[in-house]
Amino acid sequence: MRFKTVLLALIALCALGTLSFGAQINGSASFAAFGVTLHCSTPPCDLSNVDSITTSRWEESDAVNGSGDYSGVASGDRFSDGGSIVLSDLVDFTLTSTIPGGEGGFVGDTTDGIHTTHIVTQSADFLDIYIFGSYDGLPGFADTPSSYRMSFTKSGSSVSGSATLASPPAALTTTPEPATMALFGSALVGLGLIGRRRKKA
Repeated sequence: MRFKTVLLALIALCALGTLSFGAQINGSASFAAFGVTLHCSTPPCDLSNVDSITTSRWEESDAVNGSGDYSGVASGDRFSDGGSIVLSDLVDFTLTSTIPGGEGGFVGDTTDGIHTTHIVTQSADFLDIYIFGSYDGLPGFADTPSSYRMSFTKSGSSVSGSATLASPPAALTTTPEPATMALFGSALVGLGLIGRRRKKA
């Protein structure tokens, strides 16, 4: 009798754990920003000296739905009612999800030791931001480490924005600078010359 009670208790705990925590999200979805406004403390206001950016909303932008677990997010679905991106405080970036049936949203963080929140590229007409964090706005899934990568482009007085939500976080690829590649190349040439001299001696 005692064995049955313990077994039933374990089954109940497992069931509750499955219901309350759910599986981790695996997939991605692309979004377009609407109502993008730049806020600068010093003119002229462009993406190289912007202090913050506000958006009125983010919508699913692909002609096809999101991928993986985000495949239920259809083109035109509103992801969020927008928000503010403060460039000096990216780790406090949050978006409340408006995906049907979902609650919660994306919450920025500093790093997990591999992915780090930072500005990838910034110029007068282009801004690329990578934010590491977590997302818990997809119904039936647990809070999952994720990344929200935003790009803004300024052309004349208009500014457009797009973003990709990826769970687990997308790997951030960087291209080596030309000086780094030149240094690496000269080191290889030097090693080759040293090897050649040793063979002659």
